[in-house]
Amino acid sequence: MADREHIAYLIKAAVERSATPAELLELTGLLKDDTGEITGRVEELLKQYQTTDRPALTAESIEDMAIAVLQADHGGKLVTMPAPLWKRLAVAASIALMLATGAYVLFMNKPGQQTAKTETHGQFKNDVAPPTNKATLTLASGKVIVLDSTGNGSLAAQGAGNASKENDLELVYDSNATAVEYHTLSIPRGSRPMQLQLADGSQVWLNAASSITYPTVFTGTERKITMTGEAYFEVAHNAAKPFIVSKNEVSVQVLGTHFNVNAYDDEADIKVTLLEGSVKAANNNNSIIIKPGEQAVLTAGEIKAMSVDIDEVMAWKNGIFNFNRQDITGIMRQLSRWYDAEIIYQGDKPEDLFSGIIKRNNNISQVLKLLEQTNRVHFKIEDRKIIVTK
Repeated sequence: MADREHIAYLIKAAVERSATPAELLELTGLLKDDTGEITGRVEELLKQYQTTDRPALTAESIEDMAIAVLQADHGGKLVTMPAPLWKRLAVAASIALMLATGAYVLFMNKPGQQTAKTETHGQFKNDVAPPTNKATLTLASGKVIVLDSTGNGSLAAQGAGNASKENDLELVYDSNATAVEYHTLSIPRGSRPMQLQLADGSQVWLNAASSITYPTVFTGTERKITMTGEAYFEVAHNAAKPFIVSKNEVSVQVLGTHFNVNAYDDEADIKVTLLEGSVKAANNNNSIIIKPGEQAVLTAGEIKAMSVDIDEVMAWKNGIFNFNRQDITGIMRQLSRWYDAEIIYQGDKPEDLFSGIIKRNNNISQVLKLLEQTNRVHFKIEDRKIIVTK
């Protein structure tokens, strides 16, 4: 399978009539179903977009293309799709997200059935806007600096030594500190992610409801930090000083690599996902080394590795919600952290699985309305409380 960016380029070129014959041939091959046949609706759409008077590119026409990618010709009815085709539908949704304005979300109502929904703006009595920056920096002295209220530039005058705020969403440490102090960067619920550059040049991105504690300069034979929540790391290589991320009894050791750690207290597992390089994840007396594209899942006394969709794992950093066959409780935990909303369930929880992609900069009402379109779940907003019913 070609990479996502290349598929997006091919479809964009097709709808803009700039694709070469070779590119159209390649795109046709990528959109074939498992029988080797391209579905009639895809072929029709591609032909339409190659004409001078082609229809405007709309969310509905993209939806048709995405559905047709996965559907055989069964009179327009939804059919049960095997797993490989479901993965292709996720790719189609990502393409649509890049090409269309607003959200494009796909939902699984029942096992084996998929439907596609385009964005509508439902009316809720109340609403919750997407987050602003509410990050705080706690110094060794216990002093708390509210970064949103602090101007850009050096924070030395406020006692933060070698730290500086480069912009609203980035905190940088240089390597000039002479004494080691420990600082904690906290991103509360309902706050945008923030980037942190450690004194060794390593980069860290923190998700909402996350915190990281680290030294202002690394000394000794290792670089060790502690965290909770979710963070993505791009570690500066230093063979003499392994980089160690820990949360309670779980640790991740690397020399230089790119990886994501999901270690929220309200999640059952701690998940370490590797994008580049090599890491060793350890839990008590157990350890495992994972390869790029793999995820280590750590539970009490157990570690296992599995292949994962990197785009799904990294969606939060890219400003997207990416739900892949998630139950409603997993989805609502994400929404609760992002919008700082309390989730209340009334009656039985929906047992369906939902899959979809939507931008995180929407008001929560837009996300909830899309979920409601499945007719499997319904919501009310009362202040910052989200009430969930079947």
